[in-house]
Amino acid sequence: MVSEGGAQLMQTGSGVSHGEALKEPSETFKIWFEPHLSQAIKRKPTYSKYESGAFPVLDDDGVSIKTILGNDSPIKILADAKMWDVSIEYGKSYTQTLSPDRTLAGLAIIGVFHFH
Repeated sequence: MVSEGGAQLMQTGSGVSHGEALKEPSETFKIWFEPHLSQAIKRKPTYSKYESGAFPVLDDDGVSIKTILGNDSPIKILADAKMWDVSIEYGKSYTQTLSPDRTLAGLAIIGVFHFH
């Protein structure tokens, strides 16, 4: 079980049986990365748990940015990916700049967002 704001990292290697038992109420978000499946199936499965306080957080003028993947995050994976948990106070804004070879995906859990 991971508490609010925490994360689990499962590297399944040659395979894993996975089941979940969630306590109500709860919200979860899952994302799967595997850039080299033919190599991944040769690795030993691993599991790591990270509590919310393990992640670096930058607070700036009503915007809180927690780094889940990339830079100073404790989570290290083979995929070239970055992930942030961004909380924006009402009336504030956040801009993320990308290099031309990158793709951005966003998910609004509560509220709305606009791509420009």
